[in-house]
Amino acid sequence: IIGAIALAAGIGFFLMLAFENDWIGARGRVILGIAAGMATLGIGAYSHRRYPAWAQAVTGGGLGILYLSIYSAFGFYDFIGLVPAFLFLALLVAISGLLALRYDSIIIALLGIGGAFLTPVLLGNDLLIADQIHVLLGYILLVAIGVLGISAFRNWRWFTLLGLLGSYGLQIALSSEYEPAKEELLLIQGFLTAIFLVFVGATTLFQILWRRIPGRTDLILISLNAVAYFGLSYGLLW
Repeated sequence: IIGAIALAAGIGFFLMLAFENDWIGARGRVILGIAAGMATLGIGAYSHRRYPAWAQAVTGGGLGILYLSIYSAFGFYDFIGLVPAFLFLALLVAISGLLALRYDSIIIALLGIGGAFLTPVLLGNDLLIADQIHVLLGYILLVAIGVLGISAFRNWRWFTLLGLLGSYGLQIALSSEYEPAKEELLLIQGFLTAIFLVFVGATTLFQILWRRIPGRTDLILISLNAVAYFGLSYGLLW
């Protein structure tokens, strides 16, 4: 593990130096990111039986690299169109969920969802412009649907909480940085309502499908979803 951390730090410093001196172009950065993410997933799968805890962290890191690479290829460098970007991201959300379920690992689920929500933050304010708002909102909804899919099979409350906080947190960041026109209010409110309904399912679907009695934590998550939706809707419409 120490060797892997040292190797990752060395590669990180080299890439930072290469980007600052423009040794690697924008297209090369995206290709390099995708290759590194795929290689990291392969390493995680290969080492899972012998070193399961380490492999889970490596797999989650690979998912984060892929999220950042694909999202930046569309939103930051404009290499691919809207439809291919969403298809790739939808595929990545599905892969993240399947890996988490296959290894029965909340670590992979948490690292994958953390990388998904961290990606727009790392890209900065470049996406908070009028013709990209629907892209960011659609991305948030796509990741939330991934949370819904996993919650049907595992009652990982911390995972659901992180998904809920990430979805509404990006909405709050969007509201603080961007003031929508009146004609955009219906679009944003529609996406906000869709996210609320997704998490209505994410906080109840496991109990309904598997006939489990919800506990106190489940009820807190259900209430938190409703409070967040009401507060954001009130602020947006005000």
